[in-house]
Amino acid sequence: MSNIPLGTYPDAIKRAVKLIDEKKSDDAKRVLQAALNTQVVIDTVIPLPVVNAQEFLKTAEDLAQKKDRTKNDNERLKAAFDRAKDQLQFAQALGYGTKKDFDKMYQQLAEIRDKAADNQSGTGWFAKIKASIADLLKSSQSKKG
Repeated sequence: MSNIPLGTYPDAIKRAVKLIDEKKSDDAKRVLQAALNTQVVIDTVIPLPVVNAQEFLKTAEDLAQKKDRTKNDNERLKAAFDRAKDQLQFAQALGYGTKKDFDKMYQQLAEIRDKAADNQSGTGWFAKIKASIADLLKSSQSKKG
């Protein structure tokens, strides 16, 4: 992705105006053209395993909040937890965070599993792991550049 660095335009315009006042219109054109040709390239890294884990956790959250889950719901909930953990392990193997980052998320995932055991339901259980994943995604962006 590339952006136009709008912050450079005021200075370029001031220099161009000064050059025009000095009767140096060709130089003014070059200054303005240089500003127009300037672009800033921004790399955005999207760690796909982390995004996949978020999706599995969303499914798990929807199921965990459901009162009177069926046997099938409980199997889907267990599968969503398993897949989320698998994706987090994959992200860790690819180096998208520190061992400490992932250990914290694994612990949070285990706590949620315990809360959802025996057909228990509730809300707010996923807040910590969502925040941890958001922090991980943010840190993966700040390390680039």
